[in-house]
Amino acid sequence: MTSLDPEFLKNFMGFGNRRANFLGHGVGLQIDEPPVIAEGFDEPLAGGMVLALEPKKGVPAWEWWGRKTLIWSHPRVAGASPAATPA
Repeated sequence: MTSLDPEFLKNFMGFGNRRANFLGHGVGLQIDEPPVIAEGFDEPLAGGMVLALEPKKGVPAWEWWGRKTLIWSHPRVAGASPAATPA
């Protein structure tokens, strides 16, 4: 994320010390499941996994603005690490 504009990062994923430390996670029977999509996590993806991507932006007038998107990993991505995937 160091390549992102510092002004954009100012309230990305929260305000001040109240920030989410992940961008997404797996979805399954427990709703929030591995793999965690965050810096420092490199658990491989498996084909057919469902992932929730949840970018958020702290906006002073609205408090939070975010979007949750569910994606399905194609079987050909099995073994790929979310951290190693180019943006």
